[in-house]
Parts: sequence; structure tokens; C-alpha cells
Amino acid sequence: MKYDSYKRLRFIFIIFPLVFLVLQFLLKADYKYYFTSAYDPAYAFLFNGLNFADGKLGSGLAGFPGTPVQIFVALMIRLGYLFREATSLAEDVLGNPEYYLNWAGYGVIILNTLTILLSGMILYRHTGNLTPSLAIQLVPFLSVTGLHFHSVVMCEPFLVFAIQGIALQL
Repeated sequence: MKYDSYKRLRFIFIIFPLVFLVLQFLLKADYKYYFTSAYDPAYAFLFNGLNFADGKLGSGLAGFPGTPVQIFVALMIRLGYLFREATSLAEDVLGNPEYYLNWAGYGVIILNTLTILLSGMILYRHTGNLTPSLAIQLVPFLSVTGLHFHSVVMCEPFLVFAIQGIALQL
């Protein structure tokens, strides 16, 4: 019985992640060039991600609490590089940093959208209560400032992933 109601209500859990996805793509279009608006942490993450993606520490590695972000950026660099016809990874990243930062930004949006979707579905499956299941999906919408920066390559957008996981554990 509980599983049947879950199957019927499954479409409800798509509403808030879909709103989040559309808002993030619209806000991303507002600052599509990182060098004009969000360059401070983004370029540091890009260069450290390049070090991880290239497997070399040629330009040095600045270790700080953003290491998971750097690893994510390295994965996005590798993914974005699959669609390029460049000579070397380092030359392409240094020659087209905005391309790779945008890949990472869109990757963060998709990761957070999936996190919002799955957190509501998992909570409903374990509790059978629709109200807290939808409430957990509203957590990223609590801060307008935070919502504006969820697609920037920095540590804060990854907090959505962490907060949703912690909330599910509680």
C-alpha cells in the first residue's frame, strides 16, 4: 500500500527540482563569463582541478577546504575535454578557461538538482509523509543569495549536497 502511494505521488517530487533547474539555468545565463563576476574562487578551483585532471602538479597545488570541489572540477575538465580537439589538456584549459568553468557550473547544477529530487523521494519512501518530503526539497530555496550562487564554481553550492544528506540522516 505504501509503495503504491509512492508510485502515484512520484511526479510531485519533480516539481521543486525542476523549478530549481530552470532558475539555475536562467541565473547562469546572467553571468556566463566567470572573469567578469565570479573569478575569485572559480579560477583557483579551475587551476587546481587541472592539476588533478592532468595528474601532474606542475603549477603547484593549493590545498584548502575546497578539495572536493577541485576533484569535481577535475572530473568536469576531463568530461569537457572529451568533446574538444585540442593538443594537450593543459593548453586547452588555459586557452579556454570559461569553457571548462561553464562545464563545472552546469555540472554543479545537475548534481544539486538530482540531490534535491532524490532527497524528497528517499525521505518519502522511508517515512510515508509527504509534508517533510517536500519540505526537504525546499531547503535550497531558503536563501535568495544562496540560490543566486548555486551554479558558481565555489564551495557553497556543494553545501546543498551535504545539507540534503545530513537532513536525510536526521
